[in-house]
Amino acid sequence: MWVILAINALFLIAVIALFGQESSCQGMTGDELSACQAGEGIGKGAVFLFLLFVWALIDIVLGVIFLVTRSRAGTAYER
Repeated sequence: MWVILAINALFLIAVIALFGQESSCQGMTGDELSACQAGEGIGKGAVFLFLLFVWALIDIVLGVIFLVTRSRAGTAYER
């Protein structure tokens, strides 16, 4: 269970770091600035969706592994 929590914490840190980055559009003006900001927004959105997809996929796999391998002590299956 601690592994699942640690992996979720790492993904949360990755998402926070993604949106905490400084803009690379320093010194730009006009149309160049607008295009740069739009590109950054699209890029961050694509990376965020990819991280979200991988995060969900890994959580599903780890959840299934956790359910399959957990101890059944105290259940009707114990004999």
